Amino acid sequence: MRISTKNHGFTLVEMAIIIMILGLLLAPFFRYLSTQQTKQETLESEGSNEVISAALATYLAEHNRYPCPADLSLAIEDNGFGAEERNTPTEIGNCDTSNIALSSNIYYGALPIQTLKLPSSYAANKYNWKYMYAVSQSLADADSLGSGGTDVFNGVGNITVRIDIDEDGIAGEAGDDNIDLDGDGLDDNTHEATNVHFVVINPGKDGKGSTNLSGINNAFGCAITAGDRENCDFEVGGGNPDIFDDKKPQPHDNINAANHFDDFIIYQMIRKEDTFWKVDPSVSSSQVNINMRGDGNIGIGTATPQVKVHVRSGDVKIRSGGGNSGTLNVNNLNADQTVHAEDDIDGGEMSGAGEGFFYCDATSC
Repeated sequence: MRISTKNHGFTLVEMAIIIMILGLLLAPFFRYLSTQQTKQETLESEGSNEVISAALATYLAEHNRYPCPADLSLAIEDNGFGAEERNTPTEIGNCDTSNIALSSNIYYGALPIQTLKLPSSYAANKYNWKYMYAVSQSLADADSLGSGGTDVFNGVGNITVRIDIDEDGIAGEAGDDNIDLDGDGLDDNTHEATNVHFVVINPGKDGKGSTNLSGINNAFGCAITAGDRENCDFEVGGGNPDIFDDKKPQPHDNINAANHFDDFIIYQMIRKEDTFWKVDPSVSSSQVNINMRGDGNIGIGTATPQVKVHVRSGDVKIRSGGGNSGTLNVNNLNADQTVHAEDDIDGGEMSGAGEGFFYCDATSC
């Protein structure tokens, strides 16, 4: 009797076939994960964008100019980290170009979070690459503005943002104009935004053109072939310093590929209605005051508020919590429906078409 001692396994050809099949099966899964990651980063970036835009709007309303960029080379523990680079600490003085770039009438550096009163978490993205900030020179220099100078809200910026409307990876081309935005039957110029005041750049995972929170330059260069080159070409002093690109994020394994783009950018001309509210974070480390700048009324559910706070078809609730009581102080309280109070109601006059309910204990009411 013969007993075979040979072990029968897979041949190299069979292993190659199995690996190929597994690759085909898993490829859609990895593409799905990559897509979901990009969507999540987009949502996170949109949240940060709103906070940064509001901070810039508030600063503009208070100072009638945009802040200068901050020094990209400073580490988070350095003095002056996140502070604007200005020749003087007062309102008079141009941006100091000793530590920031100036080209094509545009200042370029880090987002000045300290000047904008933003927490340090807004200094960099989730990969610890600093947000970069470009601003039109004429809208940041104070010498030409002064207290009674140009209305910067209506000023003309020097920045152009090319937009990839059709999401083909190429921004600012003729194909991006084939959209009728105003409904007049004609295609509108949607391929670029001109006269933009400022741009804030989240450099994505590759961080090109930026530095980390230790002030160390990114090791990746701003290659001439890269799809995100226009957003970091201040780094190399080439390209078009006044042009930035807004495309759909399409990360690529080769970060210098023409179809690679992992940036998120903010660009707009601040509107006055963005600045109706003033946030004062100096109350305490955990509290802020939110004040209305104007002397008008606030309407919730109505476009024509008749009193300071006018709520239509809804409730206003003030409740105690965390050891603190909630109090409503008014001169006159008028209610069409029911007023409920768990504690005291103090007012000069109270009237209503509905009922009033007061919660009493055993000793007082």
